[in-house]
Amino acid sequence: MEMDRHNIMRPRLKPVVVRVVSMEEEDSDSEEALGGDSLFQYVLVIKLTKDENGKYSPRVTYQFPPKLSEHDESSKDEGLQSIPAFCFPDLQLWTEPVNTYKSETFSFILTDIGGRKRFGYCRRLLPARGRPCMPEVYCLISPLGCFSLYSKILDHVEQRIARSSSAVFAFLKAVIAKPFPSPGRKVVVSAFGGGVGMDTVVLKRPKDSAWLEHVDFEVLTSKLSYEMIMKIFAALVNERHILFVAERLSTLSTCILACVALLYPFEWQHVFIPVLPASLIDICCSPLPYIIGVMKSAIEPVINGDLPVEENVLIVDLDEGRFITDVLNDLSVMPNKHRSDLETSLKSACRSTGNAAGQSSRGQAIVAACMNFFIQTIGHYRKCYKAADGIDFDMPLFIKSGSKSSSEFLTAFSKTQMFDMFIQENSTASTNAGGMFELAMAENYGSSDDVLGGHTAFKLHKQAKAKIKGFIWKG
Repeated sequence: MEMDRHNIMRPRLKPVVVRVVSMEEEDSDSEEALGGDSLFQYVLVIKLTKDENGKYSPRVTYQFPPKLSEHDESSKDEGLQSIPAFCFPDLQLWTEPVNTYKSETFSFILTDIGGRKRFGYCRRLLPARGRPCMPEVYCLISPLGCFSLYSKILDHVEQRIARSSSAVFAFLKAVIAKPFPSPGRKVVVSAFGGGVGMDTVVLKRPKDSAWLEHVDFEVLTSKLSYEMIMKIFAALVNERHILFVAERLSTLSTCILACVALLYPFEWQHVFIPVLPASLIDICCSPLPYIIGVMKSAIEPVINGDLPVEENVLIVDLDEGRFITDVLNDLSVMPNKHRSDLETSLKSACRSTGNAAGQSSRGQAIVAACMNFFIQTIGHYRKCYKAADGIDFDMPLFIKSGSKSSSEFLTAFSKTQMFDMFIQENSTASTNAGGMFELAMAENYGSSDDVLGGHTAFKLHKQAKAKIKGFIWKG
């Protein structure tokens, strides 16, 4: 199938409120749907089967809800047709059955030509058959982003596989009937457990922002030093070509999603492929900026120069914690003081330790450190709209209004697509009222008028503003 390779993956990480909870949401024990969406659209089982030439290829062996006929809408869904390749991006390595395989959890994002995205949450594992066999993938397709919740669903799928396939699919059918819960809420799923009666599973959605719900920073901070994270952040801000390399799918997927979250409140506007199938390796030659994850088994043509990739590609080896190529010094463009503040905060956040709750706080602290950098450098942006309705943005004023030491950075950053999209989407003062970035700016500056340049349409709810206290990372 021919695909639009520059549009297959493009994240739209919705900026929403973190730790801003209304009084009605304080009781997290009740169930509440968000927009009436089911927890997932489809569940697919992808297995490797031999073709007429004796080679293995991935194909869908089970789909729920099932196709009703060849004219079913899912049969025409090109996104679904491309999923097997993303479940086995390292297909060339699978030449014979194996006895052991450590299961992996990973995700990918499919974006259609209209910009609508769907998340694929995958668990690749070895069936319990007592003989050598090929791994298979259970893949949940959903338009909703919440990695921790879907990872828990896949945990229960894997537990039931050892019992019986009927226990697996009874559970998944019970899950799909449930609505996607609001932040901090839960849904309770009861299903046949496979010989042990009915099982009850509680699936709770974190209260954190939706843009953090699909992110786990633990793998990133265990693989990379804070100095490397600093350099990657600078490359992201400058919209460079960035390749991440690792042996395991879960490492690639988790680390790349964590890196993209560092850009909040901005959104990556270019090619974004957390795990690239080896058959599509030539996408790395794209002249457009990209963030791409490549299995280590497929990276050789890029490193050896067999593919005509751009000169200034940043290649990050996640397994060895080093840069394979590091040709640009994007950190030098950052204002010295703000760069120093960012370094101090990241160093402190990355070196902190603790239990699961502490690990979550570390992730929040890392994102907050990067967000504070944006507050310090571009926090005056609302003063630069020429009219109260935000129709026109005065870019020269934006650059001039910053500190003298920020001039070079603001000039470069103002030319990025992520900033262009940001000022368009936030052109009216009420666009992101209550969004964490705006609330954090008000907390930082001490007055919403200082941040918003007198835009009276924007008013902070006192209760919401109070809820962000403690989130701003002080290092």
